[in-house]
Amino acid sequence: MRRWIRRFRGAATLDRAQDNEDLLFLVVGASWCTYSQRLLRRLAHDVETQVALRESYVPILVDGDDHPAIYARYSGGGWPSIAICTPDGWPIWRSTQVNSEDLPRLLRSLAGQDVGPVPVSLPIQLDKPAPA
Repeated sequence: MRRWIRRFRGAATLDRAQDNEDLLFLVVGASWCTYSQRLLRRLAHDVETQVALRESYVPILVDGDDHPAIYARYSGGGWPSIAICTPDGWPIWRSTQVNSEDLPRLLRSLAGQDVGPVPVSLPIQLDKPAPA
């Protein structure tokens, strides 16, 4: 698995994603949050999710307490929040609840791979403004 970027460096992180044309897999958690810790353990131990992340994503872990502006922009409404973003930082999907069995399929689908239908329980939110 690619190394998680644990210190969000703004433009440098976006440059890394843009150079590789990778999506951002952003987890906004908190060190005090039990659910954040559970999510990180689940992500670390699920091989299929690791493979999907390695193929098309730059994984980023941000502590929402240290970066409230990032939490405000990318939050799915609770702890932890997961956001999938374009290489330039626009969120295309956000959530706080993700079924671990569905996550690899969702990751591949958002990366443009043909995976069949994505489960309906995973709402996709398009936030990027329409081109002028």
